[in-house]
Amino acid sequence: SMSNVVDMAPGALMVTGNPMDVYVEGEGALAVVGGNGSELYTRRGDIRIGADKSLVNGRGQVLMDISGGPIKVPPGSQLEINSEGQVTMMPAGGGDRKQIGALKIVDTAGVVLTNREDGLLESDQPALPVAPEIKVTPKAIEGSSVNAIDSMVRMIELSRQYEMSVNMLKQAREVDSAGASTMRMS
Repeated sequence: SMSNVVDMAPGALMVTGNPMDVYVEGEGALAVVGGNGSELYTRRGDIRIGADKSLVNGRGQVLMDISGGPIKVPPGSQLEINSEGQVTMMPAGGGDRKQIGALKIVDTAGVVLTNREDGLLESDQPALPVAPEIKVTPKAIEGSSVNAIDSMVRMIELSRQYEMSVNMLKQAREVDSAGASTMRMS
């Protein structure tokens, strides 16, 4: 049904500071390893290490390497993803940062995509080519524009609460020192 056709206009960019988060630019998408070797797509870039040591997003969907399989994470630390989608880390034994894979980033412009129940996107073609011109913004994720406003409001509320508690502390200190000087006078 045509009602399933997906709007790929990017949502608001939300900076997270997490080196494993990526925001996909333009009409790009990340390839996901589907069942029986099929290729599916997502714009969800909150990436982490799954139980089987492959990179997954927040829904546990296995992200695809440009080679077509999952990206396996060897022992080590400090995973980082750059704007090309290259995944690097510090090996466990020390030494130089090494690349362990590269996210398969595709361009969905002009491609018919349908939304599946699991939130993944399915293309009318078997596999889309890697699109080197599409970049990702590291340390950020896509939020809906509504979310962006919500989180702004939340941040303003939090900073107000913080200011209020700082002011209460100041007042408490002033009362303390006033009390102390009264004691000295007697």
